Amino acid sequence: MEAMRRPSVKVGSLIPKEISDPAEATLEFVTAFHSRYGSLHPDFFIGPLQEAIKVAFTGDVNDRRLLALCVHHDKAITANIFCSQILCSYSMVTYMNKHCITWPWDVTHDVHRAQLLTAINRFLSHEAAAALRFADVDTFPTLVILTQTGLSQSALEVATVIPGTTAADQALGLVMQCIDEHAENKRKLLQEQDLLDNRRRLIKEQEEAFQASLAADRKRWEKEEAEKEKARVEEAQRISQQEQAEAEAQATADQNERLRADIEASLPDEPDGSTAGVYMIGFRVPSGGKLMRRFLPTDSVELLLSFVASKGYAYTDHSVMTTYPRNNLSELADQSVTLQAAGLKAREMLVVEEKFDSDDEEDED
Repeated sequence: MEAMRRPSVKVGSLIPKEISDPAEATLEFVTAFHSRYGSLHPDFFIGPLQEAIKVAFTGDVNDRRLLALCVHHDKAITANIFCSQILCSYSMVTYMNKHCITWPWDVTHDVHRAQLLTAINRFLSHEAAAALRFADVDTFPTLVILTQTGLSQSALEVATVIPGTTAADQALGLVMQCIDEHAENKRKLLQEQDLLDNRRRLIKEQEEAFQASLAADRKRWEKEEAEKEKARVEEAQRISQQEQAEAEAQATADQNERLRADIEASLPDEPDGSTAGVYMIGFRVPSGGKLMRRFLPTDSVELLLSFVASKGYAYTDHSVMTTYPRNNLSELADQSVTLQAAGLKAREMLVVEEKFDSDDEEDED
């Protein structure tokens, strides 16, 4: 019984009853524990349980560690012995600092015990909560060591529970066993991580290929649409130009018809065939046909040209030529001269020719 007596240290909860904030509570725990048991102790994590879980079990697999819940109860008969002789031994501190995230809590007060069980149920597992919910006071302090069996933060299992009644060498052995099992778990996690990375890489490559295909299809579609739009615009322009050309041609034709009609209306009556000295002038037109009309020898060349224009062969587009010698009557400086003065005979065949632009004539050459 003497060996079970507590060392002569200050008695009291390591977390004051009125403190409920996890960060403040764990800081009070560390301060009180350091004051009571000295500087050689595990590096306790200060902060909420969920933050300790995050630090232990997320990030690079090689850096992940065990999570040790160090749960103290100041009324436990083994409290001071466990803390001073086991938890604060050099070997235990060395192993735990290297391989564990040690999160401290005190359940001396029922409010803190309830708070702990709520946090464990929420962030860990019912198994971990059960290890503490029904624990007798004298089983404290208790180390609940959790390991990770899968990449998910929720894939956690209780590796071992070390009650305060455990002997020093047995407690150290259990911790070392957890460390070995955790190393094997990490090896499996690395394999799982490799498979997951390969799967993600394959998915990424497939997604990139799919997006590249979509981009190519989009580019091809945009090109086709651009070509269609270009064709639509060109067709619209062609139709517009055609309609404009047709309108201009029709306007020109209407204007020429009005001019032709005016010229035709201005022509004097054709002389009678019995008129003495009457000229019979023939015209070979571009269509291959012939025109015939009687003129007086005193009629002007201008009248002759007006007759040709009244038949639809406008001055601007046609020339009237003699056959031999070849003269262009349309280019006479004085078109008021008489037919007789112009050298035309009583029986004459003239040729009506279309005028060509100089560019067209060069192309023909």
